[in-house]
Amino acid sequence: LLGSRVVLCGDRYQHASVARGSVLRLLEAEAGLMPAEVRTIRRQSGRYRDAVARLAAGRVAAGLAVLDELGW
Repeated sequence: LLGSRVVLCGDRYQHASVARGSVLRLLEAEAGLMPAEVRTIRRQSGRYRDAVARLAAGRVAAGLAVLDELGW
């Protein structure tokens, strides 16, 4: 349809795609598509957000320490 658009959303760093389903990776690698990036965690809050931010940054021990402080 004219005036239509396709919105693809996902995270290529998380779960692997099914065979032939790596559309986001292909668009980045072959078509030069620059993905938008979410940089602010909005789903969690407080100390839990701190733990998630540390885990997302690869600081696993620090993130788990915060979760342990929270009793989780």
